[in-house]
Amino acid sequence: IGTLMDITDQERMTQELRRREAYLAEAQRLSQTGSFGWSVSSGEIFWSEETFRIFEYDRAAKPTLELVLQRVHPEDKTFVQQLIDKARNDGKDFDLEYRLLMPGGSIKYLHVVAHGIRDELDQIEFVGAVTDITATKSAEQRIQQDERELRQLVDFVPQHILVARPDGTRLYANQGSLEYHGMSLEEVQAENFFARVLHPDDLTKVLDERQRAISGGASWEAEARLLRKDGQYRWFLIRSNPLRNEQGGIIRRCITAT
Repeated sequence: IGTLMDITDQERMTQELRRREAYLAEAQRLSQTGSFGWSVSSGEIFWSEETFRIFEYDRAAKPTLELVLQRVHPEDKTFVQQLIDKARNDGKDFDLEYRLLMPGGSIKYLHVVAHGIRDELDQIEFVGAVTDITATKSAEQRIQQDERELRQLVDFVPQHILVARPDGTRLYANQGSLEYHGMSLEEVQAENFFARVLHPDDLTKVLDERQRAISGGASWEAEARLLRKDGQYRWFLIRSNPLRNEQGGIIRRCITAT
């Protein structure tokens, strides 16, 4: 006695599930974001393929907190352990960044987010994502280094250089300008800055030129006397040029005084 069943629909569903799993795995690979699950009561941990790849463990390895901590950078290990202990106790969501020190000596930066839920037995479980942000961090560090080098270069230039918002609000003044006027950056950013440094006979002319240029999104220049910290006025050529983004919008103004 036997039976014969039509399982076409079941097979189609199985193939569709496999296809969706393949899409998810490829999406995780492309975004360098893996997923994980953690049952606090049992200690069981689930990792997706991408999470194994990020931590550089063999797929046959059983994920554990010990395996995670083995990869954590020594300088971050205490912080990560404290967060794990806190999550285990309160079951609240967490969001953190930390570093991994890989066996070959390279360093990875991770961003981990997790959401805590409770099952039908009121046991805490976490579901989350782990993203490899090493490339982003490296780019940020390069930008910061470039900014530091540019700042040092600008400070060495004998010209006075100020950077302002599109409305003229001053954001930055180089060291030469600060030393010349004997002011702090906060004083340069104050509303009465021009009144303090411009000769009274030049103040109205310069401020009018400045306001017309700001309203029209144009460059401007003027010759005026600026007050030195010893009380003497000296003649300067002042120029202001707008810095624009790719769409043509003004994002900053650069002012030089020579």
